[in-house]
Amino acid sequence: ELPEGEELDALFDRFLLRLHVGPVSKDGFPGLLKLRGDAAPDMPDALKLTRADLDAVRKTTGNVRVPDDVVALLCDLREWCAAEEIPVSDRRWRKVVKLLQTSALTNGRETVSIWDCWLLQHCLWSDAKDRGKIYKWYASRVGAVAEEPTLLVRFVSAWEVRLETDKGERSQKRDSKGKLLYMEKNGQYTTNEKGQVYRGKEPLFVLPENVRRHSGYHHRQIDSTNDGEGYTKDDIQEMDLILGNSYISGDANELNKFCRNHKNWFMIELKPAMEPTKHKSVYIEQSIKQLGEHQIAMESYRQGIDQRIESFEDDIRSHLWVTDDFVEPASKGLGKNRADVEKLLDRLAEVVKGFEALPREEEALLREEEQTLRNDEGRAEEKPSRTRKAPSR
Repeated sequence: ELPEGEELDALFDRFLLRLHVGPVSKDGFPGLLKLRGDAAPDMPDALKLTRADLDAVRKTTGNVRVPDDVVALLCDLREWCAAEEIPVSDRRWRKVVKLLQTSALTNGRETVSIWDCWLLQHCLWSDAKDRGKIYKWYASRVGAVAEEPTLLVRFVSAWEVRLETDKGERSQKRDSKGKLLYMEKNGQYTTNEKGQVYRGKEPLFVLPENVRRHSGYHHRQIDSTNDGEGYTKDDIQEMDLILGNSYISGDANELNKFCRNHKNWFMIELKPAMEPTKHKSVYIEQSIKQLGEHQIAMESYRQGIDQRIESFEDDIRSHLWVTDDFVEPASKGLGKNRADVEKLLDRLAEVVKGFEALPREEEALLREEEQTLRNDEGRAEEKPSRTRKAPSR
């Protein structure tokens, strides 16, 4: 009989173990009709508990250790219950721990096992339909050892994001002397921040503000940039331009002089030549070291699951409190968790490879020095040998 009202809720909260008994099934109903009188269970004397037995359990239960994996499971379950709006008081959580200690003690152990937590499904529900939800949650978590699997997922994901951030960083390239490099239209590198614009292979020019176009007896002002398109040398030649008192277009020398003047070149800002950022070797090595430590810890995590897989069936079948039908869901839960850890280890290994492949500052400088040395040696070989010419007779 489920309670209704605050007064009965407070009373109901003090009953730790709860078993919801539904109506007799269709198949069992004929047996119900055959019952006569008040049949008492036939309990062998060897299985009966005495007051002294109960007192001994109460006295010893507090010494049973609750390991980290069970604490982690209970902490996560508390958050899950809150998210599912399943009310569980702090008083009930304390009673739950004592029940788990009792389960371990009566199974001859000094430490609570993850299998003792099978009892949680009978402790935490207030609405009977929530028992099945709690059972499914626990069955999916029986592979957890020292840490919550979702924490491992978040950890690996954080390192993957960090690696992608490092790989995505870009810095402006520099030449062997440390000068910033820019990308010309032809794909060549230059230290110039600006570059001349070309139309095809023809360089383009802009006209000074005081240039005029000769038209009969009038001098007409002209757009200096040709509406942003610039002028070729041939364009200027055909336009009959006057700069001051000089005809640019009519004098080849003046035109060449005009075209050689950098101030008249049509220039644009060049894009910086970018490359993946080079990282310090110390940073890369420290990252790889940290990842290696976590790989070892995760390998240990997997070994714990393997050990649990080896013994779980015997542990469940010999457990005084857990029913044998839990063997199958436990097997599935352990197998899934092991497969998840395998995937995480593979992802972690890829992260290590990614950090090992990051460009390093020291290696980049060494490559630039080696390239400079090769260039110098090549130039030295290209110089013609100086031999004395024999005098002609």
